[in-house]
Parts: sequence; structure tokens; C-alpha cells
Amino acid sequence: MAQIHAWAWPQDTPGVDLVFDLPEDLAGVVAEYHREKELAEAHAERAAELAVTVAKTLTNHWSEPDTARVMGLSKQRVHQLKVSA
Repeated sequence: MAQIHAWAWPQDTPGVDLVFDLPEDLAGVVAEYHREKELAEAHAERAAELAVTVAKTLTNHWSEPDTARVMGLSKQRVHQLKVSA
């Protein structure tokens, strides 16, 4: 059996330690899932940053409708990205 530990620290309260006993094959799959989830979150954050950069850059040269077509987004979303941050 393999163990996976999960901790939760609510603000200004003692931590809670949860231990789940899983068969090794399941523990490996769960660990892989958590690694992939962290990677996906990092990729999503980077993609959002790039979307803002690209929308701002393209709309300096093209119209919002043309930018929307190139990016595969709605005109409204391009406008939101353009004026964000």
C-alpha cells in the first residue's frame, strides 16, 4: 500500500493531516493526475497571459473583428483582452 498525504491549512487555524491508504497502482495514477493538473493550471495561466499580449499587439495593427478571426475568439472577448490589465 502507498500513502498519499493531503494537508489543509485554513487561515490562522491548525493544519489538518489526511492520510489515504491506496493500493500502489492507484497511488501512482493519483500522483500522475496531480502532476498533470498542476501543469495544466500553469499552461492555462500562460495561455491567458499570451492571449492578452496577442490581442493588444494585433489590435494595434488590425481591427478587433480581424483580430477575433485570427485568434478564433469573439469580438467581445478580444475587446475584453485588449482593455484588461
